[in-house]
Amino acid sequence: MSYSRDYHETITVNGSESKTVSYPKSESGGSMTVTVHYTEHVPVNVRINVDTNPFDRSVTSANRQVNFLTGSIVATEAAHIAAKVKSAEDISDTLVEGFFGLIKSEINQQLTEIKPRVEALIIELMQHQQT
Repeated sequence: MSYSRDYHETITVNGSESKTVSYPKSESGGSMTVTVHYTEHVPVNVRINVDTNPFDRSVTSANRQVNFLTGSIVATEAAHIAAKVKSAEDISDTLVEGFFGLIKSEINQQLTEIKPRVEALIIELMQHQQT
């Protein structure tokens, strides 16, 4: 947005000027120097035009770049949070699978230990049944 300012002043100018003048030959012909002193009041009008368009464009460009940066920061934060959630899910899945795998292994081990005893008891029961 450009703008203009006008200034109006009157300044006083003091001075003097000397000039040598010649006059034609006669009985008293020759030349002489004349000095004139003067005081003048001079009106001064000044208009200042300020073009802010280049600055305005640079502010708009900087604003756009800040908005892009903000968007990329938000996207990075969202990706970071998604990665944390995925990692937490992977860890919990691994823990659950490990826990149930351990329980299954313990049960299988106990079954392996008990199975021969149960089979022996079944054989013994069958012998009792026959007798």
